[in-house]
Amino acid sequence: MDIDVQAVEVCQLSLCLKLLKDESPETTAQYLLDSEHTAQMKKLLPDLSKNGVCGNSLIGRDILDSQLFAGEEECKLNPMNFEDAFSHIFGRQP
Repeated sequence: MDIDVQAVEVCQLSLCLKLLKDESPETTAQYLLDSEHTAQMKKLLPDLSKNGVCGNSLIGRDILDSQLFAGEEECKLNPMNFEDAFSHIFGRQP
């Protein structure tokens, strides 16, 4: 989790690179060939969009209700609620 979108993207890229660290063109090709014979095509890399979340973990979204900040300043705060961002962990549906 980070307040900076680019930092979250760098984190996701780092995770992808770590996954590919021990792979070779041969193992990658074999994985893709094996997935062609299954009912569902597999992606080489998983979707990591939920492994990195952009938001300010120190400020909840309820701060927006108080209207303490101007609209432009509110955008910079990037508040988030853990319960909303990680509803699958808290046992709630999004």
